[in-house]
Amino acid sequence: MKKKNILFWISIILNIAFISYGIHMIYTNKSNKYSKNPPSKVTGKSIIKNPYYLAKESQFETLSIGKNDIVFLGDSITNRSQWEELFKKQNIKNRGIDGDTTDGILNRLDTITKGQPKKIFLMIGINDLLHGESTSHVLSNYNKILDKIRSSSPNTIIYVQSILPNNRLKSDDDIEFINENLEKSANGKNIVYIDLFQKFVQNNRLPLEYTYDGTHLNGTAYLIWKSEIAKYIE
Repeated sequence: MKKKNILFWISIILNIAFISYGIHMIYTNKSNKYSKNPPSKVTGKSIIKNPYYLAKESQFETLSIGKNDIVFLGDSITNRSQWEELFKKQNIKNRGIDGDTTDGILNRLDTITKGQPKKIFLMIGINDLLHGESTSHVLSNYNKILDKIRSSSPNTIIYVQSILPNNRLKSDDDIEFINENLEKSANGKNIVYIDLFQKFVQNNRLPLEYTYDGTHLNGTAYLIWKSEIAKYIE
């Protein structure tokens, strides 16, 4: 009798275990299916395409860019400014996306160059570093981006804006190294380097008067940025 009771409870425990495992697998499959970070079009650990990114990217694919347009291209630091209102120019197009990287820019650059814009103001790379990418990876992609713009839209003037200081990194050494090399590479036709880093760095940090989180800029900071590039907009 006792043996039957023991077998009965063992059977119950095993059934519960199998049911629990089945529920776990169903939940895991659904989580993967509806992941906030679906696979990218290109590989690379520094590309993270969440639903917001995909929505913005899709929207940009439906919007046109003309030969008289001025394009601001980059990540959240570019995206979160109202450039058209700051400069009071309707031909300014903001093509920044939160979380973007040099890989991401390469992947979506065709939607911009096909319009042959008049000017492109580019700032990208900080998310690469925050994701653990090397400085060589960032610089290699920068060269690819510049080459692609020059070949696909040869009359476009490219303004390479330095990466800004970031308080989430232990130091700004990698940022400064990249900026130094960007300045050296910006000596070709229709490429202008703009050093914004020195305008925003204090004691190797982004001052709290310009940011709320150590990365993104407030209104005061964007006014400084505006004043530094205003002569290139006209």
